[in-house]
Amino acid sequence: MEDPVVSEMEVERPNMLVVTGPQGSGNHLFAKLFNLHPEVYGWNMDKYWVGHHTEPFSEYWWDPATVDEFGWDLCS
Repeated sequence: MEDPVVSEMEVERPNMLVVTGPQGSGNHLFAKLFNLHPEVYGWNMDKYWVGHHTEPFSEYWWDPATVDEFGWDLCS
């Protein structure tokens, strides 16, 4: 007999990969590579460098509690 609580917990949820590292560690390169995959939603970087205050996800760095307000349905 299937346990409904366990079945509910097995629901697939989206994952978030945050790529961090010191200056020069390749963060921009990896972010661009990951975003090339059609099932990955990421930051389409047209420029090599963009200030952190203007990058598309900056609001979540300032207030991480708001990340649940992100449009996760865009990522499916």
